[in-house]
Amino acid sequence: GEIRLASKKALIESIKEGVRNGLFGLGYVSGNEIKCKYINEIPIINLTDEEIIIRSEECVKDIEGEVEGSPPRGTEEIPPIGEIGRGPEEVGKKKYSKLSLRLKVPVGQISTIARIVNYLKNKFNQCSIEVTIHAGNGEIQVTEYEDKVLEALSQAGIKIEEEIYE
Repeated sequence: GEIRLASKKALIESIKEGVRNGLFGLGYVSGNEIKCKYINEIPIINLTDEEIIIRSEECVKDIEGEVEGSPPRGTEEIPPIGEIGRGPEEVGKKKYSKLSLRLKVPVGQISTIARIVNYLKNKFNQCSIEVTIHAGNGEIQVTEYEDKVLEALSQAGIKIEEEIYE
């Protein structure tokens, strides 16, 4: 009953895909220190003892390219990796206390939004998302809409604020 990988190559490709999609990060262990090196990009994997998979929340790559690594629970705190590509006079100058983004998200990129929201939740005390779904040029039966779409939203605890259909 256990899941078995077909090959070493399958393992490496699975790790690459997970890191590229931001499901987890890949880093290195040196003594008590954990350094995140890759998240949301294709990593170089050697399957060495020093390589480690890191939870995405603990290995966040921000928009400017800075990578921060956090130790697993129960270990001492590791200082974040220094600012990449910035001079010391530029670090920490500008800050935003509020953000509001209206996005047009391509189908299949909702997971990217989820990763960004997880990152922002660590920076702001209040973070919410509003989603509008527009579907057209096709048809769906009323029972199929109720059974598949509305039921899935209900089970996920998602409240519909406005519903328009023709």
